[in-house]
Amino acid sequence: MNELVFKSDKGTPITSSLLVAEKFGKHHYHVMDAIKNIINSHEKSCQFYVLSNYVDLSGKENPMYIMNRDGFSLLVMGFTGKDALDFKIAFINAFNKMEEMIKTGGFQMPQTFSEALRLLADKVEQVEVEHTKRIEAENTVGLLVHIGKTYTATELAKELGFSSAIELNKRLAELKIQYKQNGTWVLYSNYAELGWTSTKEEILPNGNIKYNRHFTGVGREALLKIFNARRMAS
Repeated sequence: MNELVFKSDKGTPITSSLLVAEKFGKHHYHVMDAIKNIINSHEKSCQFYVLSNYVDLSGKENPMYIMNRDGFSLLVMGFTGKDALDFKIAFINAFNKMEEMIKTGGFQMPQTFSEALRLLADKVEQVEVEHTKRIEAENTVGLLVHIGKTYTATELAKELGFSSAIELNKRLAELKIQYKQNGTWVLYSNYAELGWTSTKEEILPNGNIKYNRHFTGVGREALLKIFNARRMAS
């Protein structure tokens, strides 16, 4: 657990808001907000936190907090969840072990705060790489789950935030993705060959055959990207 805690130039164990966020499965900005709230609510608590920064994989500089044991204890006091207690114990053990190593000199530790920050930066990069890989793996699994499944317009309308399939179909028509022909919605030629839809045959009680259009997993993913991009741009 040494990687969770480092030595400051004052010889005290420290950790960072980024490591806490990663270990507890929280968004880093939520952890940052929690620390800011602590500092704003308790003036003396500012001695437990030092505002620093790190450089992410894109080269962008972002803020983070460095904290000692007391700062960590205040921060995670309200953290709850299935594994929260285990994570708290893991950090406490890491602090204890680090303090023991500092006292006994049994481990080669960074001797300055800047060295500790460099070690933290290395850990940040490792955390970001692992996080990116995990997200990519989750997305791949999610895509595989949806590839073999088909969806009605009603199902997609609900997922995309439309009030009904009628509203979704109207919007797709406005975006020149589909048009109506003989009472049936048909994709324009530049979308028709992309595998977005499939047709299912349904035999009615009277023996007649009805053809129902469903969206494929590929079509679902494409529409999600289209509408998410438009929401972000608006």
